[in-house]
Amino acid sequence: MKNAQITIDGDTLAHVDRVAKLLGVERSEIVHQALRDWLRRRAAETFEREWISALRKNPDAVHRAEEWLGLQASSEQ
Repeated sequence: MKNAQITIDGDTLAHVDRVAKLLGVERSEIVHQALRDWLRRRAAETFEREWISALRKNPDAVHRAEEWLGLQASSEQ
């Protein structure tokens, strides 16, 4: 692991420390989890924007996607 120095307001830090104590985890674990979650959300948002952009450029792809979803649903049964 690498160390990183960040600046955070006192109220937020106090809240993180209270939660960490209640959960019995280190402050760094909470920050680590928050950053991982943020990165996952950003990746999902980026994917969604790119997907929507691609569908707008090629509307026919919507019908093809619906066909694939139908095939996927029937194969899961």
